[in-house]
Amino acid sequence: MIPMLAWIAREAPADQKATYFAVMAAFTNLALSASSLGTQYLNRIFVIERGQYDELGMLMLTVILLSLVLPILTVVIFNPARRSRSKRPMAGPVVGEAYIEGKAPDCVQQIGC
Repeated sequence: MIPMLAWIAREAPADQKATYFAVMAAFTNLALSASSLGTQYLNRIFVIERGQYDELGMLMLTVILLSLVLPILTVVIFNPARRSRSKRPMAGPVVGEAYIEGKAPDCVQQIGC
């Protein structure tokens, strides 16, 4: 939690730092509640009694898979970089490309470079 708060303090706009802190605290509470509910549901599915550890291996595999798959799935679904790449309009020629083709841009010709 502390590294996240330090990151917010450094990167958030000055007039919105309190909002960023409040939103991140809400997300942290949401994650803790989801974790508690997930633990409760897994304990109901995989009942492990004292001295009977038959389902412990399956429980551990389930927890490992969930802790690997859920974050990756979240990034795939909510990745803003992937969304912005697909919606980006096509750009015109770059100044460097104009030099490669042997055509200097007008502004460069006027300066005399």
